[in-house]
Amino acid sequence: MEDGKHLDSHISLALDIGMQMLLAGAQISRVEDSIGRICKALGAVETHVFSVTSGIIVTAFDAKGNSATQLRRIHAGGLNMTRLEKLNQLSRDICANRITDTEIPGRLAQIEAGSDMPLWVLSLVYALISGSLSVFFGACWTDGLCAAGTGVILCLLEYWMKKINLDHVFTVFLVSLLTGFCNRALVMLGLGQSYDAISIGNIMLLIPGIAMTNAVHDMFVDDMLSGVSRFFRSLVIAFLVAFAFTLPGAGSGSTLLINPFLQTLMGALGSVGFALTFRIRIKRLFFAFLGGFLSWGTYCIAGLFVGHEALQYLIATTVLTLYAEGMARLLRCPSTIMLVSGWIPLIPGGALYYSISALVQDNMNLFVDRILHTFILMIAMSAGMLIGMTIVHFITPLRPHRKHTKRHLLP
Repeated sequence: MEDGKHLDSHISLALDIGMQMLLAGAQISRVEDSIGRICKALGAVETHVFSVTSGIIVTAFDAKGNSATQLRRIHAGGLNMTRLEKLNQLSRDICANRITDTEIPGRLAQIEAGSDMPLWVLSLVYALISGSLSVFFGACWTDGLCAAGTGVILCLLEYWMKKINLDHVFTVFLVSLLTGFCNRALVMLGLGQSYDAISIGNIMLLIPGIAMTNAVHDMFVDDMLSGVSRFFRSLVIAFLVAFAFTLPGAGSGSTLLINPFLQTLMGALGSVGFALTFRIRIKRLFFAFLGGFLSWGTYCIAGLFVGHEALQYLIATTVLTLYAEGMARLLRCPSTIMLVSGWIPLIPGGALYYSISALVQDNMNLFVDRILHTFILMIAMSAGMLIGMTIVHFITPLRPHRKHTKRHLLP
């Protein structure tokens, strides 16, 4: 009986850690693997873990045949890479037997108690993201400055609506619509030149492009239930964001042109901005910048040799994944930290915006062509990530191990 209680408490500790990892933005496969390793490190001999974005189920058995099962319901979270890194280190410490089960709750409480970013800092970060990505997608500098200004407005609207506990989906739609009207007003006043160019920078703050790409990746690795549910939730939010932004700007159009080097630089600055919103540690920001620069730079270089955009995305994502995995081993942090910030220039937010714009203008043929093109780009990104990870898994076993390396540490 006592053994059963210990097993139950150990599963609870592993679930606490897994739940926080999921809320911080960890991939499903990493969460399941971490929970299984933690349970075994705490005494279980066999574990079965099933996780989706909305819940985790764990069943574990000890050496005496006792079993226990627990379920944990998960509500929507965000991306917090600093918290994810600390949780990953906690998991490593447990598996290396550097801490006891009685010390885990205290460590977990310290991790959860991390302070949020001040509103004024977050507003500046939103301005950086909106302005840089607006220029990245081809806006002139005046439109980039307008996008930076409405990025601050977007941040304040989002903060206020979260304070009054409005539904998340409704909040995203309303924030998008109000920000779109602000962008339209700037163009009508002559402060901005192109509504589309200003709005695309704002859209990247709200479209769940990373969640959509992760969802396609989940489906690729046979986590179909998690992948499908995450994909359709992200698709609904993305549709609402793009639709809300196209309403105030219906009928406007623009031709966006930009120098490839400047575009790569702006994309890298956008990666830094998102890295800050993801709570990546300051000392990692240079590597986030480098990842964004590398991903879009590779895309541009690949375009000189191949004539298909999806193939460019495949090559760029493969190179980015190899970079993220290499930095993860060099910096001893989860590869997700480097991967999600480097993805930012590749997220097809602009393509999705123009897809919904075609739908609002009742051009169904163009809408279907663009939405299928957007989906193909996300598939190419997921395939590139899988290729990169496969290359790493083939190379890693060939690397010589140090004599005192703990073989049971989490990857």
